[in-house]
Amino acid sequence: MTFLLNLLTMKTTGYLLSLLFLLSFRAPAQTGAPDSLQTDRLVHLCQLWGHAHFFHPYLAYQDLPWDSAFAAAVPRVLAAADSAGYARALEDMLAVLGDPLTRVMPGENTEKGPFSTGEKHPLFHFTADSVLVVELHNYRDLGDWEGVMSKFRQIAAAVPKSRGVLFDLRVEVPDDDNLWVLDYAVESSGLKSRLSDAPLQTPGQRARMHDGFAPENGSTSGGYFSAFYTQDGQRIAPATGAKAIPVVFLIDEKSPLPPVALALQAAGKGGIVAAGKVTDSGLAHAVPMDMGEGISVQLRTAEVLQANGAVGVPINRTLPAGAGSDEAHKAALQFLSAGDFSMPPAGAPPAMVAAPVQRKYPPIAYPDLGYRVLAGAKIWSVVHYFFAYKELMERDWDGVLREYLPRLTGAADSLAYHLAVAEMYTHIQDGHGFINSRTLTSHFGQAPAPVIVRMIENQPVITAIAEDSVAQALGLETGDVITHVGGVPAQEELARHERSISASNANWRRYQAAQRLLRGADGSSVEVRLTGKNKQAKTVSMPRKQAWWAPYRERANERHQTGVIRVLDGNIGYADLERLSPEEVDTMFEQLKNTKAIIFDMRGYPRGTAWAIAPRLTDKKKVAGAFFQRYTVLAPDITYGDVLTGFTKNYFYQPLPASEQWKYRGKTVMLIDERTISQAEHSGLFYEAANGTVFIGSQTAGANGDVTSFEVPGGIRLNFSGHDVRHANGQQLQKTGLVPIVEVRPTIGGIRAGKDEVLERALVFLKKGQ
Repeated sequence: MTFLLNLLTMKTTGYLLSLLFLLSFRAPAQTGAPDSLQTDRLVHLCQLWGHAHFFHPYLAYQDLPWDSAFAAAVPRVLAAADSAGYARALEDMLAVLGDPLTRVMPGENTEKGPFSTGEKHPLFHFTADSVLVVELHNYRDLGDWEGVMSKFRQIAAAVPKSRGVLFDLRVEVPDDDNLWVLDYAVESSGLKSRLSDAPLQTPGQRARMHDGFAPENGSTSGGYFSAFYTQDGQRIAPATGAKAIPVVFLIDEKSPLPPVALALQAAGKGGIVAAGKVTDSGLAHAVPMDMGEGISVQLRTAEVLQANGAVGVPINRTLPAGAGSDEAHKAALQFLSAGDFSMPPAGAPPAMVAAPVQRKYPPIAYPDLGYRVLAGAKIWSVVHYFFAYKELMERDWDGVLREYLPRLTGAADSLAYHLAVAEMYTHIQDGHGFINSRTLTSHFGQAPAPVIVRMIENQPVITAIAEDSVAQALGLETGDVITHVGGVPAQEELARHERSISASNANWRRYQAAQRLLRGADGSSVEVRLTGKNKQAKTVSMPRKQAWWAPYRERANERHQTGVIRVLDGNIGYADLERLSPEEVDTMFEQLKNTKAIIFDMRGYPRGTAWAIAPRLTDKKKVAGAFFQRYTVLAPDITYGDVLTGFTKNYFYQPLPASEQWKYRGKTVMLIDERTISQAEHSGLFYEAANGTVFIGSQTAGANGDVTSFEVPGGIRLNFSGHDVRHANGQQLQKTGLVPIVEVRPTIGGIRAGKDEVLERALVFLKKGQ
């Protein structure tokens, strides 16, 4: 794979005029929810933004105002009175790319030019000095398939009789539907093999690819990247009896250009004369996208790449755009007769681009209408192309975009907008789908109460105390059940929080909601009603302080006062993996080497110890610890022709690290619950692969896969799983989590009695084997 990058700029007059127009345009404000037609248009607009954002090559290295152009187009699309107005809004948005290849295409009902009244094109004749002149000006004539192929076979037969060939391909009667016929005819007729006596090499095309989603800020363990890749050109072998003759192509800005033209030019055997400004639009790959209402957009997906690393089409001689037809024709013949086909000076090869151009959004929590819709466009696009588990999503993702666009357009303030983003994002159903939003943090509360709450027997229960003195003064105890918060039933409050929490399964969603339940503004307090031992009811005013975060995090692990490494009754070892550091792994094995079993307590988040522990549990070599998949995307996912989707997957097995140290031979058990997520679950995969470690407890969070992230307008950062990580045998982990062999959950009575029922059940299992 060749990765090439570029500093090409295309600041055309049309681009500047379009940009000025977009910046100055002020459409009427949208009032009320968009109707079904407006919503359809916005859905198409959002999808077009994403396809171009990730695959139009210019957007990888040119600082173009694509986002602001989209934002400006939104109110115009909403205000468009008819399809023509909708199409004009699209045209102006696309114009900022400065790319004539990416454009709104003529509609199916657009009147085409007439067929030639006399002999149909292509026409060909010999000049007095034996130059073969091929003229193709009426591209409507290419619709006569049999006639075209017959003509090109005749032209191919005439080439050996000539002392040179001039292809005059300037467009007088366009027909976009038939442009492809020219290259096909040159190929199928054998013409291209008769234009040189030596092998030729056509230029390549470079296109954008993405191997997973490289985070827009920060880092990830996923190894995701974006790059350019080069599609090789074609080698053209000369036909038997082919001669070395000069070949010139005369084109204008609308002309298609057969790849053999650039192959001849690169070999010094031909040249290109352009009437006016010409780009690589006649050669570069592009795909059509249906925008509804009979409107289609053509989207560039690649750019022509020369052997010297330059992009675009080198022009040997450029004529003024206003040059008359005869004058241009005469100049091209003179150029052919001169026979000097040295390549025009090449620009500097594309510079290495470290990463795509990052575009910043206005730093406001409540962005304008266009940028609110842009959030929906970006969320849809990133998830559509890169979310590792999109096949597991229960809702149709296009339908989710359609549902939430009215929420985004109609959001009356920053909170309504941020909640709409959060609730839309919950549909990815990923426990890694965290949202970083100051607006939402303020709304749901920044400061914790002096207690830790978990869902026990489907009720919010105090499971640990963060601030002893405050809890004692309020009469709070572990095992107290919260029934009301701020006068609202606790279950209603939990449901309110759950609406904006992305979760792989209900265990994680309820856990996260319970964590939020009592939070509020720093220094504030909330009235909480509880039921304690003997069903004793009490109401307290519970304070909240940000200063309590440190003890809150420490004491959320109910084992914080016990030893990290211990030997329990029955000569059973124990290690709290939430607190065990990598440096303590060898010490742990030494202390527990003579035990008959080890309990790994993974009810929390580990500190990267699995890579040191797992290889100490097996003698086997090259053990697959986990199976990984991620999306590798080489082209926009647009249905056209025979192509239904542009997705493929990159997969690999992750082996356990090797270790020459002695191996632990006893049984191992891992304790799990809803707090076991991501690296904690990955640890379980490693131990399971190493020696068949048994899981005891309750279903885990079901979210694993090297988190990556992106930003949307409003200062919102969103995370998601970039890898589909599975058990080594390919069994699904996402959503299902690690499934315990022995299921046991804490009870309210057990918490009040100070028992660790999950640990106790694991000891019974190890002692009795069941």
